[in-house]
Amino acid sequence: MSRNSTEAKELKEDSLTLNYGSAKLKGKLFTDRVCIDPIGNRCSTNFEFLSLYDAQGLGPDIDGILGLANHKDTAKRHLNFVWALKDGKVIDKAVVSFSVSNGGSYALFGDWNSSQVVGNETGLHALKTFNYMPEFVSANKNWALEGQDLRYGDQSLKVATDPSFPAIVDTGSSTLGVPPKMFDALKTEWLKAAQLDCDSNDDFC
Repeated sequence: MSRNSTEAKELKEDSLTLNYGSAKLKGKLFTDRVCIDPIGNRCSTNFEFLSLYDAQGLGPDIDGILGLANHKDTAKRHLNFVWALKDGKVIDKAVVSFSVSNGGSYALFGDWNSSQVVGNETGLHALKTFNYMPEFVSANKNWALEGQDLRYGDQSLKVATDPSFPAIVDTGSSTLGVPPKMFDALKTEWLKAAQLDCDSNDDFC
């Protein structure tokens, strides 16, 4: 939504609250024309969202949160920005992908960069997701991908774990999870740099 939007409409006068991780948000339900390009040619019209008037727990340069997870209730699918773009025929696939690199990070709506998918050289897209530690019910909400390596600075810790492991990519969680052997390798590196006091603070122990 543009800060100077002339198309925004308030749907409900009642205020709504939303707790998103450490953020506590208050606002009112609005609709507006929301675009994924600066020119304004690729837009979702009448997209419903919470227009904030109070936000606690967000960073100083952050004025809102765009949730991209699909809602379990299909009746509320229109509240998802990706599906709103798909239903509005702005994108062909109801998917959003992220590329994170030193050379420049970006989000791609409606598709993914197949050249960055492991296994693409075989002609098959090996992109898939799976639950991290599915034997624990409380962990089923953490989306994960196949991790192949973890680096501490310039050092690879791959020798300390299995050839692959679940890597959490759920940004809606504050959970960080690595296999036990890999954690032991991390702890060894931490001990080289600092003296850990596991009695007063066991975060790194």
